[in-house]
Amino acid sequence: MASINDIKKSVSAISSLKDLTSVFEQVASIKMNQIRSEVVERKAFFNDVWDVYSNLKLMNKSYRQEQKDRSALILICSSYGLIGDMNNKIIELAKSDITDRSDIFVIGEKGKDILQTLGIRFFKSYDFEDDVKEDFVREVLDDIKDYTDIKVYYEEFISVSEQNPKKIFLNFKDYSQKFNKKDYSEYLFEPSFKEILEYLESIMVSMMFTQILYESHLSQYAIRMVMMGESSQKASDILLRESLKFSKAKRELSDSNMKVIFTNFLNKHGNRI
Repeated sequence: MASINDIKKSVSAISSLKDLTSVFEQVASIKMNQIRSEVVERKAFFNDVWDVYSNLKLMNKSYRQEQKDRSALILICSSYGLIGDMNNKIIELAKSDITDRSDIFVIGEKGKDILQTLGIRFFKSYDFEDDVKEDFVREVLDDIKDYTDIKVYYEEFISVSEQNPKKIFLNFKDYSQKFNKKDYSEYLFEPSFKEILEYLESIMVSMMFTQILYESHLSQYAIRMVMMGESSQKASDILLRESLKFSKAKRELSDSNMKVIFTNFLNKHGNRI
């Protein structure tokens, strides 16, 4: 049976763990709320614009003249822990697309470590900081600008308690295989659809990639907040049990001391009573 000092140390350690998980939960909650509204509100807009962009791309036959026999796979993982198996899910989703013609770009130190453990070679890795900076977005997009087949894998934010690994195509050889084609041929475009497409081409990929990075951050914070909340609750439950055990041990020790004192008293004064 554990001594009262051992139980006291256990209570202290669990109490510290509870405080730590609570702090992590609060930090994740603050970070998540800072970007959640913006990401959710922009998501529907980006989906609509991306649908128009992709179908206009179908109308521009020039993309079929592009020749590139390699594809770029961008895996957006995390640079920090405490996010469960998110990184593993993203890598697992990308595995089916990895061939000898794939160049893998991994964002996040943890994703890089997992790929190295699995023996999967990657072309380049990047650190994933808390803030999505324009220079970072430009660096990644400059690295993959010559690819005609670009896939991005990341954790999509559904709700605070639900996130799913997702694949999205930034640029690719055969658009007709990726979207339900819509016929814009009877629409009147002002300026021409090619000029509109050129404009969208200049900003769309950057906008979408930035959105994906923010959403990946949002998912990571949501996962961390939920995990830390669950850990804090478990620590509270254990702390309650250990505290009760400590109180019981203190009572038993107090009772034992009283028995010793009473026994000594009887032995010394019993004949006089």
